Amino acid sequence: MDRQHKKNRARTKPGTRIRHGGSHRGLDQASEKSLKSSKKLGNSVLNEHISGATAKRDQLLQFIVERLQVQQQVQDKESDALRNQNEWYRDVFRGKPGFHVPDPGRWAEAAGGMKKAGEALCRGDLGRATQILERALQAESAAFEALPEQVLNRLNSGQTAGHEGPAAGDGLSEEDTCPTRTPPPELRIADRIIAVQPQQQRVSMKGKQPHDWWTGEDEDEEKPDESA
Repeated sequence: MDRQHKKNRARTKPGTRIRHGGSHRGLDQASEKSLKSSKKLGNSVLNEHISGATAKRDQLLQFIVERLQVQQQVQDKESDALRNQNEWYRDVFRGKPGFHVPDPGRWAEAAGGMKKAGEALCRGDLGRATQILERALQAESAAFEALPEQVLNRLNSGQTAGHEGPAAGDGLSEEDTCPTRTPPPELRIADRIIAVQPQQQRVSMKGKQPHDWWTGEDEDEEKPDESA
């Protein structure tokens, strides 16, 4: 009996734990495998979220650049119309509906809002940028609605208001974020739009007959006071 006891003690080194069966080891391996799978799944979901946010950011930036390009094109045509007053002054003088003095400076608010939205996207403020963009689109629509007829007649089919942003901005909250990036150089178009602030000549219509346009036409004229 003493000999068997010594034999068992010799087989067990001091500090060695004796495992009874392999069930605990199997459970540890399964838990570790499950943890690794969870991490992989979590990383996959995170990567998918980042990828989706990046795509939305880039889509919105592309839309902003396109709107700035359209605004600049329309502003150029409005500036050109302002320089060619002889083409429309008669209609403005007569009060023809829809005709009034062009104002290229009207695009500053919309362009400034577009630039702020683009900068917010590049800072990673995805949700905040969509809110700024919405207000900028409202300003753009107001600018288009205020255009005089002599400018509207110069526009092509692609030079219209954006009205609504792309679907990439749908369903976002103010707290939504995206990866940051360097602002695209096209955002500087907004600076050039804002810089156009022409000093408009105030037009007085009373008692004037510009050039010889009214010759032979029955128009109201300012007549001298015969009682003087």
